[in-house]
Amino acid sequence: MEKHLIAALAAVMGSSAMSAEAAEWSPTYLGCVFTESAFSATDDIYPDHRNEERLKVGSTKFELAFAAIDLLAHRAQLIGNQGSAQVIAQRGGFESVVFLEWTPLGSVNLTTVLAPTKDGTIRAVTSRHIAEPLSGYMASQYLGTCKDHIGELPMAAQ
Repeated sequence: MEKHLIAALAAVMGSSAMSAEAAEWSPTYLGCVFTESAFSATDDIYPDHRNEERLKVGSTKFELAFAAIDLLAHRAQLIGNQGSAQVIAQRGGFESVVFLEWTPLGSVNLTTVLAPTKDGTIRAVTSRHIAEPLSGYMASQYLGTCKDHIGELPMAAQ
């Protein structure tokens, strides 16, 4: 009797673990709009920020999309303001999805997309760390929201 109870308990525990894993949020597409930013640069590429070293906080509009997200293979396709590139995609904490891009010049961009809240809001943060030996650096962080289906992107905050 005890063996059957243990076997039944193990079967229930195993199926619960599989159910929780199957319910894990695993988007295959994310379209994101970032509307708030913190920015600092000493970069001649951005003339309106030339030779600035202080942090600027403000509103902006910056869009990214991640397609063909494959968390098992750890890859996705990024579509952004500089074109398209394959990026690393990995599960983060609390069901988030983290994307890491190494640009051809060696700069790093990191985006974390949080799992949907109870009301369906999908929040995201992206950080760009760009260093160019001849023109300086740019560091920025953007906050925004995403949709996990193709269609209208989230409305930018007014």
